[in-house]
Amino acid sequence: MAVGGAALAVLLLLGGVALSRSGGSDARKSPAQAVQGPAPSGYAVKLTDVIIDCAKHARGKVKTSFGTLPCVKATRSLATGQISGRPALFVASRIQMPSAEAAASIKQVLDGSGTGNLNDLLREGKTFPGAPKTMPASGYTSVQTGTVVTVVEAGFIDGGPSSSTDAALRASAAQVAATVSAQK
Repeated sequence: MAVGGAALAVLLLLGGVALSRSGGSDARKSPAQAVQGPAPSGYAVKLTDVIIDCAKHARGKVKTSFGTLPCVKATRSLATGQISGRPALFVASRIQMPSAEAAASIKQVLDGSGTGNLNDLLREGKTFPGAPKTMPASGYTSVQTGTVVTVVEAGFIDGGPSSSTDAALRASAAQVAATVSAQK
């Protein structure tokens, strides 16, 4: 029981640190734990693509890392849903790497503050009717399962406040990450 209590304490401490971080689009990268369960209410994928050159579709240190450790492929998507009754946008990337070690290395860079990211579809001009021009401030999470790293951001798109530290956004991003990472 002491081991379980210690593990819970570590998870709570890490969660508190992750929620305490603030900032812009690259400063929000404190991965939350994947939450098992259904995707958020009304979750619907609106647009998806598959790429095989992750470096070409990335920026910052992430781009450099993909140049050294190329991905096998990445599936990127835009989805909508409801979080606490508010409309939200989800951007997700399911990145397949050649090995679990390469996936862990890329995840570490992706999760770093100010390191860049794999571009979401909006950043590359791909959209759907009613989508915002850019991703709002958003909750971030990443999950590694073997050779796959799944990155999800969730942001409110109703014009109201949206923040990288919003617990509901982070939890919903984690729910979507669990759903997306389970896909084949």
